[in-house]
Amino acid sequence: MFNKYKIKLLLVFILATSLFLTTLACTLIKPLSSRTTVSQSDLPIIYTTIYPLYDFTKKIGGGKVTIINVTPTGAEPHSFEPTSKLLADISKADLLLYNGDGIEPYFEDLLTTLQGSSVLMIGTNQGINLIKENGVTDPHTWLSPPCALTIGENILEALSQVDPGNTEFYEKNFQAFQDNITALDQDYEDTLAQCQERKIVVTHQAFNYLCREYDLEQVPIMGFNAEAEPSSKKLKEICQLISKEKIEFLFSEALFSPKVAETIATETGATILPLHPLGSLSEKELQGGKEYFGIMRDNLKSLQQALEYKP
Repeated sequence: MFNKYKIKLLLVFILATSLFLTTLACTLIKPLSSRTTVSQSDLPIIYTTIYPLYDFTKKIGGGKVTIINVTPTGAEPHSFEPTSKLLADISKADLLLYNGDGIEPYFEDLLTTLQGSSVLMIGTNQGINLIKENGVTDPHTWLSPPCALTIGENILEALSQVDPGNTEFYEKNFQAFQDNITALDQDYEDTLAQCQERKIVVTHQAFNYLCREYDLEQVPIMGFNAEAEPSSKKLKEICQLISKEKIEFLFSEALFSPKVAETIATETGATILPLHPLGSLSEKELQGGKEYFGIMRDNLKSLQQALEYKP
Protein backbone atom coordinates (compact mmCIF):
# COMPACT_ATOMS: atom_id res chain seq x y z
CA MET A 1 0.00 0.00 0.00
CA PHE A 2 1.26 3.46 -0.83
CA ASN A 3 2.56 5.23 2.26
CA LYS A 4 0.64 8.56 2.65
CA TYR A 5 2.78 9.59 5.61
CA LYS A 6 5.92 9.39 3.49
CA ILE A 7 4.32 11.56 0.82
CA LYS A 8 3.39 14.25 3.37
CA LEU A 9 6.93 14.28 4.72
CA LEU A 10 8.27 14.45 1.18
CA LEU A 11 6.11 17.47 0.29
CA VAL A 12 7.25 19.29 3.44
CA PHE A 13 10.87 18.48 2.54
CA ILE A 14 10.45 19.81 -1.01
CA LEU A 15 9.00 23.10 0.25
CA ALA A 16 11.74 23.55 2.84
CA THR A 17 14.44 22.72 0.32
CA SER A 18 13.02 25.21 -2.20
CA LEU A 19 13.08 28.01 0.39
CA PHE A 20 16.60 27.09 1.45
CA LEU A 21 17.93 27.06 -2.11
CA THR A 22 16.26 30.37 -2.88
CA THR A 23 17.96 31.97 0.13
CA LEU A 24 21.37 30.68 -0.93
CA ALA A 25 21.01 31.31 -4.65
CA CYS A 26 22.99 34.54 -4.72
CA THR A 27 26.05 32.86 -3.23
CA LEU A 28 25.88 29.58 -5.12
CA ILE A 29 25.41 30.66 -8.71
CA LYS A 30 27.99 32.17 -11.02
CA PRO A 31 27.82 33.76 -14.45
CA LEU A 32 28.88 31.80 -17.54
CA SER A 33 31.11 34.66 -18.62
CA SER A 34 33.68 36.67 -16.71
CA ARG A 35 32.50 39.67 -18.75
CA THR A 36 29.54 41.07 -16.87
CA THR A 37 29.22 44.52 -18.45
CA VAL A 38 29.10 45.64 -22.06
CA SER A 39 31.95 48.11 -21.61
CA GLN A 40 34.53 45.34 -21.21
CA SER A 41 34.67 44.19 -24.83
CA ASP A 42 35.27 45.69 -28.26
CA LEU A 43 33.59 42.67 -29.86
CA PRO A 44 29.85 42.42 -30.51
CA ILE A 45 28.08 41.84 -27.18
CA ILE A 46 25.64 38.93 -27.27
CA TYR A 47 23.34 38.08 -24.37
CA THR A 48 21.64 34.69 -24.23
CA THR A 49 18.90 33.82 -21.76
CA ILE A 50 19.57 30.09 -21.15
CA TYR A 51 22.49 27.67 -21.37
CA PRO A 52 21.67 25.93 -24.68
CA LEU A 53 21.59 29.28 -26.48
CA TYR A 54 24.87 30.27 -24.80
CA ASP A 55 26.51 27.01 -25.85
CA PHE A 56 25.23 27.13 -29.44
CA THR A 57 26.23 30.79 -29.81
CA LYS A 58 29.68 30.00 -28.46
CA LYS A 59 30.08 27.18 -30.98
CA ILE A 60 28.93 29.33 -33.92
CA GLY A 61 30.27 32.72 -32.85
CA GLY A 62 33.64 31.48 -31.66
CA GLY A 63 36.11 34.18 -30.72
CA LYS A 64 34.42 36.87 -32.79
CA VAL A 65 31.80 37.74 -30.15
CA THR A 66 31.50 38.25 -26.41
CA ILE A 67 28.72 36.07 -25.00
CA ILE A 68 27.06 36.57 -21.62
CA ASN A 69 24.37 34.24 -20.35
CA VAL A 70 21.59 35.88 -18.35
CA THR A 71 20.86 32.77 -16.27
CA PRO A 72 23.87 32.11 -14.02
CA THR A 73 25.58 28.78 -13.58
CA GLY A 74 23.52 26.43 -11.44
CA ALA A 75 20.36 28.57 -11.52
CA GLU A 76 16.98 27.24 -12.64
CA PRO A 77 15.89 29.27 -15.71
CA HIS A 78 12.19 28.81 -14.96
CA SER A 79 12.49 30.88 -11.76
CA PHE A 80 15.61 33.05 -12.14
CA GLU A 81 15.03 36.81 -11.89
CA PRO A 82 17.85 39.11 -13.12
CA THR A 83 18.76 42.31 -11.31
CA SER A 84 17.72 45.68 -12.68
CA LYS A 85 21.40 46.38 -13.41
CA LEU A 86 21.66 43.25 -15.55
CA LEU A 87 18.52 44.23 -17.45
CA ALA A 88 20.03 47.66 -18.04
CA ASP A 89 23.28 46.09 -19.29
CA ILE A 90 21.34 44.01 -21.81
CA SER A 91 19.86 47.21 -23.25
CA LYS A 92 23.39 48.28 -24.24
CA ALA A 93 24.23 45.03 -26.03
CA ASP A 94 24.22 44.33 -29.76
CA LEU A 95 22.06 41.19 -29.66
CA LEU A 96 19.75 39.36 -27.28
CA LEU A 97 18.96 35.72 -28.09
CA TYR A 98 16.00 34.41 -26.14
CA ASN A 99 14.07 31.16 -26.05
CA GLY A 100 10.67 32.55 -25.08
CA ASP A 101 7.54 30.45 -24.58
CA GLY A 102 7.53 30.93 -20.84
CA ILE A 103 10.99 29.82 -19.75
CA GLU A 104 12.14 33.37 -18.95
CA PRO A 105 9.77 34.63 -16.20
CA TYR A 106 11.33 38.09 -16.35
CA PHE A 107 10.64 38.57 -20.05
CA GLU A 108 7.91 41.21 -19.70
CA ASP A 109 10.16 43.32 -17.45
CA LEU A 110 12.95 42.89 -19.98
CA LEU A 111 10.77 44.12 -22.83
CA THR A 112 9.89 47.22 -20.79
CA THR A 113 13.57 47.90 -20.09
CA LEU A 114 14.55 47.46 -23.73
CA GLN A 115 11.99 49.91 -25.10
CA GLY A 116 13.86 52.50 -27.12
CA SER A 117 17.17 50.60 -27.06
CA SER A 118 19.03 49.51 -30.21
CA VAL A 119 19.59 45.91 -29.11
CA LEU A 120 18.42 43.34 -31.68
CA MET A 121 16.11 40.76 -30.09
CA ILE A 122 15.81 37.36 -31.77
CA GLY A 123 13.61 34.49 -30.60
CA THR A 124 15.47 31.32 -31.44
CA ASN A 125 12.41 29.05 -31.66
CA GLN A 126 11.28 30.63 -34.92
CA GLY A 127 10.41 27.92 -37.45
CA ILE A 128 9.82 25.19 -34.86
CA ASN A 129 6.46 23.44 -34.57
CA LEU A 130 5.84 24.17 -30.89
CA ILE A 131 4.04 21.76 -28.56
CA LYS A 132 1.17 23.07 -26.44
CA GLU A 133 -0.61 21.33 -23.57
CA ASN A 134 -3.66 22.86 -21.93
CA GLY A 135 -2.86 26.18 -23.57
CA VAL A 136 0.72 26.24 -22.27
CA THR A 137 3.66 26.09 -24.68
CA ASP A 138 6.50 23.70 -23.89
CA PRO A 139 9.75 25.72 -24.15
CA HIS A 140 12.24 22.79 -24.10
CA THR A 141 12.86 22.70 -27.84
CA TRP A 142 16.65 22.24 -27.67
CA LEU A 143 16.31 18.63 -26.43
CA SER A 144 15.32 17.55 -29.94
CA PRO A 145 18.40 17.54 -32.22
CA PRO A 146 16.38 18.64 -35.29
CA CYS A 147 14.91 21.51 -33.26
CA ALA A 148 18.41 22.36 -32.02
CA LEU A 149 19.52 22.65 -35.63
CA THR A 150 16.75 25.18 -36.31
CA ILE A 151 17.84 27.12 -33.23
CA GLY A 152 21.40 27.11 -34.60
CA GLU A 153 20.17 28.43 -37.96
CA ASN A 154 18.40 31.30 -36.19
CA ILE A 155 21.55 32.10 -34.22
CA LEU A 156 23.65 32.10 -37.40
CA GLU A 157 21.26 34.51 -39.07
CA ALA A 158 21.27 36.80 -36.03
CA LEU A 159 25.07 36.86 -35.75
CA SER A 160 25.41 37.63 -39.45
CA GLN A 161 22.93 40.48 -39.06
CA VAL A 162 24.79 42.22 -36.21
CA ASP A 163 28.27 41.43 -37.54
CA PRO A 164 28.06 40.98 -41.34
CA GLY A 165 31.82 41.31 -41.78
CA ASN A 166 32.34 37.92 -40.13
CA THR A 167 29.48 36.05 -41.82
CA GLU A 168 31.81 33.62 -43.56
CA PHE A 169 33.44 32.75 -40.23
CA TYR A 170 30.06 32.13 -38.62
CA GLU A 171 28.88 30.02 -41.56
CA LYS A 172 31.98 27.82 -41.32
CA ASN A 173 31.40 27.26 -37.59
CA PHE A 174 27.73 26.59 -38.22
CA GLN A 175 28.63 23.88 -40.72
CA ALA A 176 30.60 22.06 -38.03
CA PHE A 177 27.67 22.54 -35.64
CA GLN A 178 25.27 21.15 -38.24
CA ASP A 179 27.50 18.13 -38.87
CA ASN A 180 27.54 17.33 -35.14
CA ILE A 181 23.77 17.76 -34.84
CA THR A 182 23.18 15.50 -37.84
CA ALA A 183 25.42 12.79 -36.35
CA LEU A 184 23.69 13.13 -32.97
CA ASP A 185 20.25 12.87 -34.54
CA GLN A 186 21.28 9.75 -36.47
CA ASP A 187 22.64 8.11 -33.31
CA TYR A 188 19.40 8.83 -31.45
CA GLU A 189 17.30 7.51 -34.32
CA ASP A 190 19.35 4.34 -34.80
CA THR A 191 19.60 3.54 -31.07
CA LEU A 192 16.04 4.30 -30.01
CA ALA A 193 14.58 2.44 -33.00
CA GLN A 194 16.12 -0.72 -31.54
CA CYS A 195 14.75 -0.25 -28.03
CA GLN A 196 11.94 -2.55 -26.90
CA GLU A 197 10.23 -0.06 -24.57
CA ARG A 198 8.88 3.41 -25.47
CA LYS A 199 7.73 4.93 -22.15
CA ILE A 200 9.94 7.11 -19.91
CA VAL A 201 9.01 8.30 -16.41
CA VAL A 202 10.67 11.68 -15.72
CA THR A 203 10.62 14.11 -12.80
CA HIS A 204 10.55 17.16 -15.11
CA GLN A 205 8.27 17.43 -18.15
CA ALA A 206 11.08 18.61 -20.40
CA PHE A 207 11.30 15.90 -23.04
CA ASN A 208 8.21 16.36 -25.23
CA TYR A 209 10.21 17.40 -28.30
CA LEU A 210 12.67 14.55 -27.93
CA CYS A 211 9.81 12.07 -27.48
CA ARG A 212 7.95 13.44 -30.50
CA GLU A 213 11.06 13.09 -32.63
CA TYR A 214 11.82 9.48 -31.71
CA ASP A 215 8.37 8.04 -30.98
CA LEU A 216 8.69 7.86 -27.19
CA GLU A 217 6.06 8.50 -24.51
CA GLN A 218 6.86 10.78 -21.57
CA VAL A 219 5.21 10.27 -18.16
CA PRO A 220 6.09 13.35 -16.06
CA ILE A 221 5.95 13.58 -12.27
CA MET A 222 6.09 17.39 -12.41
CA GLY A 223 5.18 19.86 -15.18
CA PHE A 224 7.19 22.16 -17.46
CA ASN A 225 8.55 23.96 -14.40
CA ALA A 226 10.75 21.52 -12.50
CA GLU A 227 10.29 23.45 -9.24
CA ALA A 228 6.53 22.82 -9.14
CA GLU A 229 5.55 20.48 -6.31
CA PRO A 230 3.80 17.21 -7.18
CA SER A 231 0.64 16.38 -5.25
CA SER A 232 0.35 13.23 -3.17
CA LYS A 233 -2.31 12.07 -5.65
CA LYS A 234 0.11 12.50 -8.55
CA LEU A 235 2.88 10.62 -6.75
CA LYS A 236 0.48 7.79 -5.96
CA GLU A 237 -0.60 7.57 -9.62
CA ILE A 238 3.02 7.41 -10.78
CA CYS A 239 3.83 4.65 -8.31
CA GLN A 240 0.80 2.66 -9.39
CA LEU A 241 1.72 3.07 -13.06
CA ILE A 242 5.31 1.92 -12.49
CA SER A 243 4.16 -1.12 -10.53
CA LYS A 244 1.37 -2.05 -12.95
CA GLU A 245 3.49 -1.75 -16.10
CA LYS A 246 6.63 -3.15 -14.44
CA ILE A 247 8.70 -0.12 -15.40
CA GLU A 248 12.23 -0.69 -14.12
CA PHE A 249 13.72 2.81 -14.42
CA LEU A 250 12.78 6.42 -13.78
CA PHE A 251 14.73 9.55 -14.63
CA SER A 252 15.88 12.41 -12.43
CA GLU A 253 18.08 15.47 -12.91
CA ALA A 254 21.08 16.84 -11.07
CA LEU A 255 20.10 20.44 -10.24
CA PHE A 256 17.11 19.50 -8.09
CA SER A 257 16.53 17.47 -4.96
CA PRO A 258 16.39 13.74 -5.74
CA LYS A 259 13.89 13.12 -2.93
CA VAL A 260 10.84 12.79 -5.18
CA ALA A 261 12.55 10.23 -7.41
CA GLU A 262 14.06 8.44 -4.40
CA THR A 263 10.68 8.09 -2.68
CA ILE A 264 9.08 6.66 -5.81
CA ALA A 265 12.05 4.32 -6.31
CA THR A 266 11.72 3.09 -2.71
CA GLU A 267 7.99 2.45 -3.14
CA THR A 268 8.28 0.69 -6.50
CA GLY A 269 11.77 -0.83 -6.66
CA ALA A 270 12.59 1.19 -9.79
CA THR A 271 16.15 2.32 -10.46
CA ILE A 272 16.96 6.03 -10.91
CA LEU A 273 18.92 7.13 -13.97
CA PRO A 274 20.05 10.66 -14.92
CA LEU A 275 18.40 12.51 -17.81
CA HIS A 276 19.68 16.06 -18.19
CA PRO A 277 17.26 18.77 -19.43
CA LEU A 278 20.20 21.10 -20.24
CA GLY A 279 18.38 24.28 -19.23
CA SER A 280 21.29 25.10 -16.94
CA LEU A 281 24.60 23.50 -15.98
CA SER A 282 26.29 23.38 -12.60
CA GLU A 283 29.71 24.90 -12.00
CA LYS A 284 31.12 21.38 -11.59
CA GLU A 285 29.75 20.32 -14.97
CA LEU A 286 31.23 23.36 -16.70
CA GLN A 287 34.59 22.91 -15.00
CA GLY A 288 34.52 19.29 -16.13
CA GLY A 289 34.12 20.31 -19.76
CA LYS A 290 30.47 19.30 -20.11
CA GLU A 291 28.57 20.80 -23.06
CA TYR A 292 25.48 20.14 -25.20
CA PHE A 293 26.70 17.28 -27.38
CA GLY A 294 28.40 15.35 -24.58
CA ILE A 295 25.39 15.63 -22.28
CA MET A 296 22.98 14.64 -25.05
CA ARG A 297 25.05 11.51 -25.65
CA ASP A 298 25.02 10.77 -21.90
CA ASN A 299 21.23 11.10 -22.06
CA LEU A 300 21.12 8.63 -24.94
CA LYS A 301 23.08 6.10 -22.88
CA SER A 302 20.55 6.43 -20.05
CA LEU A 303 17.64 5.98 -22.48
CA GLN A 304 19.36 3.01 -24.07
CA GLN A 305 19.64 1.32 -20.67
CA ALA A 306 16.10 2.07 -19.56
CA LEU A 307 14.32 1.21 -22.80
CA GLU A 308 15.90 -2.21 -23.32
CA TYR A 309 18.15 -1.62 -26.29
CA LYS A 310 18.50 -4.81 -28.36
CA PRO A 311 20.45 -4.43 -31.61
